[in-house]
Amino acid sequence: MCYDKIKKAISMLLCVAALCIMIMPLTAIKASAAAPELGDVDGDGTVTAADARITLRASSKLITLNKIQKEVADVDFDGDITSADARIILRVSSKLDKFPIASLQSVKGLGGGLFFIRNAQTGEYLQVEGGNSANGTKVKQSKSTAPNFDYNEYAQQWTRIEDNGVYVFIPVTNNNMRLDAGAGTLDQQIKIATKKNTNNGSQKWYLIRSDSGGYRLSSEISAHMVLSLRGGNSNPNDAVLKKININDTSQCWLFYPVPTRYSHPS
Repeated sequence: MCYDKIKKAISMLLCVAALCIMIMPLTAIKASAAAPELGDVDGDGTVTAADARITLRASSKLITLNKIQKEVADVDFDGDITSADARIILRVSSKLDKFPIASLQSVKGLGGGLFFIRNAQTGEYLQVEGGNSANGTKVKQSKSTAPNFDYNEYAQQWTRIEDNGVYVFIPVTNNNMRLDAGAGTLDQQIKIATKKNTNNGSQKWYLIRSDSGGYRLSSEISAHMVLSLRGGNSNPNDAVLKKININDTSQCWLFYPVPTRYSHPS
């Protein structure tokens, strides 16, 4: 009974706080040299009630957020700015909750092997552009013409290695390269490439199970950024790092083991 009263009291306080932040005057949104963290809508380096106030006003169409602010205000990753986002930010600023991303855990125990990596939305495959083995080669999606394998299909084969829930992806066209996320930030869609093995965070990935099937590949350098496609369509398209959107199936990837007869002869 006492616990229920406490819950009701907290809910009432949050409602009062939400009303207050709606009517408080809006201070100028600060510019930030670096991309702000999730929930830090005003870019001051800290998640506070002020960020919740800005988000709530934006959800009510009282103000317009810029691109970066929209990215960091969408804390439930549904692609829209709503009062639900404002509530989450307010609870996080009050130390009553954590952002939903904190509950997204990498799946452990999937192990390694040789795989084709297929996009759940387009049905096309992750491929090293042109089968090129050079450092910095772009990664794209492309159709498969199996079983008539040429450089394209070999460029679609990836060796997956697991270390306690952290995964590395190696293109079979060059075992010295790794799938690399680069310096991912929220203010741009970073193009994914294969780069020389450095064993740093940009080459380490978490596999987060998706409700729509397959896995999201989350970069160790930024947990809420995942492997996606620039346009999300079925044309040859650059692989990029984008913020998680739970409604975007172009961020979901399926793993298909490569049959031995089709594997690269290296």
